[in-house]
Amino acid sequence: MMNTLEYQLNEIGKKIDNIDEKIGAYKRTDFLKKNIVKLNRNSTKTLNEDYLNRTELAKVIADLIKKQGESDKLSIGLLGEWGSGKSTFLSLIRKQLKDDSNVIRFNASKYEDQEQIWYSLLLSVSEKYLSNKKVRFKKIKYIYNSIIIKKETGLFWWSVIAPALFIASTTVFSEYIKGYDDFSSFLGVSAGVFSIITGFLSFDLLKRLYSNIREYFNSSKEKFMKQLKYPNYKEYLGTRENVRQDLIVFKDLIIKQTDSEESSKSLIIIIDELDRCSDTTIINFFSSIEAFTDIPGITFLFSINPEIVYPVVAEVIPYRQSDETEKSFSKQTKLGAAFIEKYINIFVTLPINSDYSSYVKEILTDIIDEKSVEKLTILINSISYSKKTSPREIKKLLDLIMIYKEDFLDLTFLEFSTLLMMKYYYPNFTNTFAGINPRSNVLIKEVNYSKFKIESDPVVPIDIIHCMKDLLGESNMNCINKSMSKIERILVFT
Repeated sequence: MMNTLEYQLNEIGKKIDNIDEKIGAYKRTDFLKKNIVKLNRNSTKTLNEDYLNRTELAKVIADLIKKQGESDKLSIGLLGEWGSGKSTFLSLIRKQLKDDSNVIRFNASKYEDQEQIWYSLLLSVSEKYLSNKKVRFKKIKYIYNSIIIKKETGLFWWSVIAPALFIASTTVFSEYIKGYDDFSSFLGVSAGVFSIITGFLSFDLLKRLYSNIREYFNSSKEKFMKQLKYPNYKEYLGTRENVRQDLIVFKDLIIKQTDSEESSKSLIIIIDELDRCSDTTIINFFSSIEAFTDIPGITFLFSINPEIVYPVVAEVIPYRQSDETEKSFSKQTKLGAAFIEKYINIFVTLPINSDYSSYVKEILTDIIDEKSVEKLTILINSISYSKKTSPREIKKLLDLIMIYKEDFLDLTFLEFSTLLMMKYYYPNFTNTFAGINPRSNVLIKEVNYSKFKIESDPVVPIDIIHCMKDLLGESNMNCINKSMSKIERILVFT
């Protein structure tokens, strides 16, 4: 009789859960429809504005960049993990340089091909140079400067001299043909032969010059990339030198064409997303870096995730016989760091965040009431003092809360947010409630303090436990236990 009754209760419970899920799904859809524009707007603002108190640091770096002259060489490495906000911080620096027209931002992962990475950078510089009006005039200026700096004046001048000689000799020969008596036969025949020779020479030189110009400027981007496949630097050192020389040409032209007094006297190249490239591309990039970072008048700003880039770069260190002890992650990281430090003058580590007050408020503004946002922020900041967090990680969790909060009918926004945050950062936090009946309907705030196993999970700091208890005060163990399995499923792939 008891088993039958228990079975019936379980079946009724399942039906209630199914109804709750359907109601939750409906409420979730309704909530997202009403707030999707706000969610997108708030998310976009956090990417473009500073809500993590980093503007002053960005200003310091921007001021340093502005002080660089035409003969100065500067390379800055911005260090931070994935999700720490490196790209957003680069945008803050770019904003501080808003009046500077000599800035080029290069997304390395956009050109994920180890054979093209430096030519891809060169293409970005070229597009910057040709971005304004008078494109044809700029192309002609580039050709002239390129010929001068590469010392390829021979092709250019012979392309001028040979046609001139051809015209002169042809004129002489034509006069001879007309039969003027004062022309000797020897001079006439010589002029004819010379005319033929210079004619062929002119045709060949002009054809080569035209071919070079057309190949560089009239190709589509795709064809350009295929034609300029970046070879193995160790086999073709001249190719790397060509990229270096082209970079110098573009640098001089871009700086000369700048009208604004606010613009730097150096070319500023911001390189982002290197840590999202393949190992081969990263190796190729840094194995050739010494050819470019010492160019006077160019400031490089690299965005680097040390955990990804350093161990990979360790592979390019020449004349190193790695043994088994060197293959540990920490050893590789140190070797990679030592290699990169040779070419980067200044390193800036992105500050660790422990105060997300403005950040959380901006994401949830106009969606969640201000009082709830303040209380949730206290929990997030408390967690950030004891756990390694990142802006992207916090935003991801807040997005999950926004999407699924309506599915939990028995929990308020704060209760669901608290349980999800705690489960993500402290998977065993429910051990704190081990002394309470799991089916109890007594409010958490009314449970005797002795029932809480404060020392059961020493990983969770005491201040976070108290904060959690306050936020869950109006809930009970029955609701909490019913919700945890669903929360675990939400977090399974995060």
